Amino acid sequence: MRATAVIPALNEAARIGSVLQAVHSAQLVDEVVVVDDGSRDHTAEAAASHDGALVIRFEQNRGKAGALCEGVKRARNDVVVFLDADLVGLCPQHVDRLAEPVLSGEADMTVGQFLEGNRWISLWQRLVPSISGQRALRARDFLALPNAARMGFGIEVALTRYAAHRGLRTQRVYLPQVTHIMKETKCGLARGLYARAAMYSQMARWSLSDGYGETPDAPDSTDP
Repeated sequence: MRATAVIPALNEAARIGSVLQAVHSAQLVDEVVVVDDGSRDHTAEAAASHDGALVIRFEQNRGKAGALCEGVKRARNDVVVFLDADLVGLCPQHVDRLAEPVLSGEADMTVGQFLEGNRWISLWQRLVPSISGQRALRARDFLALPNAARMGFGIEVALTRYAAHRGLRTQRVYLPQVTHIMKETKCGLARGLYARAAMYSQMARWSLSDGYGETPDAPDSTDP
């Protein structure tokens, strides 16, 4: 049994290649689905240049949750591994560590935690582990989350709360030397701060709700 890697991406042409290389060499993943969420650069082309990756391209940005939902629906495996497209330091072993507990039945969901990468990002994940985008779970459990496609960057906190509500067994998986490129680095200070504020707003919106019930629509676009 193997897993499908689902990678949502927005303007990550310069960074997605190293993530795809790690996933391609992972032992427990045999399918890769990249969802280009309305990028204005060559993200889709960069992803398509890696053999075997299924690339789905949205003309308009639908937000992270919408991209994840589409990727999971296209997955042919029962277990999906979510990975961000801007990860730095990702190795095949990290991918397998996320997938193995779910594939073996030891856990219903794994949540990746950064260690020894960017200090600020690692500290923030330790304080609020529910925000991590690196996860593995069964596709049917993810698709059972009501309103998922509307949640934007709130998808992780809502999924964590929904998993607890349903009694799913969740296991943390530590990912040494893995981190993100910060938005302020990718977009510049002003645009990066704007994008960060939008992200935190969506997280707060769904953390303050019941995590999976009715709430006002999240913004469609996460890119300033």
